[in-house]
Amino acid sequence: MHISHFIDGPRGMKYWNWRYNMEQLINKQFVAKRFRESLESYHKKAVIQERIAGVLFPKLVEIFGFNYDRILEVGAGSGFLTQQIISNLNYSELVLNDLYPVLTNSYKNVIQKPGDAEMLDFPGNYDLILSTSTFQWFENLQKSLLRFTNYLNHKGVLAFSTFGEKNLLQIKEITGKTLHYFTLAQVHDLLAKDYSVVYEDEMEFTMCFRTPYDVLKHLKQTGVNALGNFRWTRSKLSEFDMLYNSNYKCNDDCLLTYHPMFFIAIKE
Repeated sequence: MHISHFIDGPRGMKYWNWRYNMEQLINKQFVAKRFRESLESYHKKAVIQERIAGVLFPKLVEIFGFNYDRILEVGAGSGFLTQQIISNLNYSELVLNDLYPVLTNSYKNVIQKPGDAEMLDFPGNYDLILSTSTFQWFENLQKSLLRFTNYLNHKGVLAFSTFGEKNLLQIKEITGKTLHYFTLAQVHDLLAKDYSVVYEDEMEFTMCFRTPYDVLKHLKQTGVNALGNFRWTRSKLSEFDMLYNSNYKCNDDCLLTYHPMFFIAIKE
């Protein structure tokens, strides 16, 4: 398995006859369960998520520096961004949020606040709210972005990544299973109501695997397929294998696309 530049695959293949759309059905408890189950393998296999944190954090520091008072990280489960914050930023308090407690070690001035970030209150004023690879799970992104303004100081910073419409496009094309993804322009417009956007960008990464079954194994190991408790049968696996090999193979590699988008904005 390796990462390469994005290579566009062919379109128009037949969907499975058991295709169903999951855009409106996000069971967050199931999502949390799948991430907990995959946490041990996540740090070894989630190379894209680690790379995303490696893009957002340096850009934040480049623009706003290292010094903040109170910081909130939303969706801290992976730990990639958390370790960057703890190791590099100066702060008086860091609040870590995920659907479940994320840290096994105790750190000075670090507080855990588990729960659904769309429902929880985060009292107090923060200088910085960060998140990577989490906002795509939100049921109402516009409402959440507005709520975060209530927790930020004036001129407080919101820095986050989410995913765009081409994310896991091979899985969507074959199975119809997908989240509701926004375009870069759509997220910009949502932010523009309450924030001044100082940085935005999008990238496409393609991971290459030996077989379609390795693609499914990767999704399971990273928890990013936590949309539904679908039961795989031998016939469905066989059809998945056939469609993937027919439509998304290049130089003997099976391709899987990630489409991260990055935003850094100031509360107005």
